[in-house]
Amino acid sequence: MASPALRVRWSPDGPGLAVRRRPRDGAPMIANHHIHHDGDYDDPPERERLTELDWLLAGLVGEYVDRRECGEAPRAHDLLARAAEFGDDAPRKLRTVLALYEALTADETAAAGADE
Repeated sequence: MASPALRVRWSPDGPGLAVRRRPRDGAPMIANHHIHHDGDYDDPPERERLTELDWLLAGLVGEYVDRRECGEAPRAHDLLARAAEFGDDAPRKLRTVLALYEALTADETAAAGADE
């Protein structure tokens, strides 16, 4: 977990997130956004809406994760074929997210093995 002195926030000068340090006086970094009691910020109104492709990919990733967690074969090739119906970019994005999921799962497994 990140140090409480580090905060992740929305960056207006580009896609993604920027990591900034909280001012020493403890003042919020974004004065115009409401800060919740747990230190999180509201989503900025400038954030783009999810597209149909985003929702499709979220559903396909959900199916993949459900299958893996139930001990079934994930059948990634079927999911990639369904993603390909939405253009050439969709399978690439799906592969990226699935690779990230697998890397995070492998990292959790390695950390659990080290604790034992």
